[in-house]
Amino acid sequence: MGRLDGKRALVSGTGGGIGRAAALLLAREGAHVVGCDLNELTSAETVALARAAGGRMDAVAPARLAGRLVMRGEPGYEQARVGRIFNARRPDRFPAAVLQAASDDDVIEGVRLAGERGWPVSVRSGGHSWAAWSLRDDALLIDLGNLRDIGYDPATGAVTARPAVQGGSSWRRFWPNGAGRFLAVTARPSGWAVSCSRAARAGTAGRAAGPARAWRVLTW
Repeated sequence: MGRLDGKRALVSGTGGGIGRAAALLLAREGAHVVGCDLNELTSAETVALARAAGGRMDAVAPARLAGRLVMRGEPGYEQARVGRIFNARRPDRFPAAVLQAASDDDVIEGVRLAGERGWPVSVRSGGHSWAAWSLRDDALLIDLGNLRDIGYDPATGAVTARPAVQGGSSWRRFWPNGAGRFLAVTARPSGWAVSCSRAARAGTAGRAAGPARAWRVLTW
């Protein structure tokens, strides 16, 4: 039994020098070490050394992430875990980490990281799941809450919406004459029609997946 059994340690610069020495010492004392370094190869070497000595160590590469990766046990983890769940449910399910993605590349890196670490992947878009299905034990939760932009190309008529765009209010910059609180059918005579969820905080991805009821569900 080590003096740091059950503890977690975050160490930067684990590719060599003091960072490597600190990581190996902490792992030897029983801590679960999570290290990072700009040089992934040398950081991986440190991980191999720690594991060969019977310690527990993993490495991440935050330099490739524009968003924030919050590991379980770090400050801000609980807010990242449940802060965007729309109701008061706080299930006892704890992801290994939460990636607050800031770009498409972050999502790609998140999936790659999960594969390296053997984590399942869960995704949160609008945070409107009643049962908070995005929470899975020992998984990587990729939170898409920062991906909220909407684009419109007048030349092609193509509209793009990111997965965390919520409700009808986000669309009013394009169609300001939407009926009621949510935009259902507007922009005449252009013929545009946008079906929005009855719930203001339901994300685009959740609606596209089918569970959200739209205002015109009985019409179309």
